[in-house]
Amino acid sequence: MSYRVLVIPEDFRKDAMVLQPIVEALFVHLGRKAKVIVCRSLRADTAASPRDR
Repeated sequence: MSYRVLVIPEDFRKDAMVLQPIVEALFVHLGRKAKVIVCRSLRADTAASPRDR
């Protein structure tokens, strides 16, 4: 069985390059195939930010 994994980091600029290999290694260790994608959106809550109102 193969998995598609979406990782949503708190701060993608600092964490994206570290999280992808760690999560891939986790699934290899578990003996599972996984396609890991790290979300690279700048801010998910930009439109809902109180500063924008």
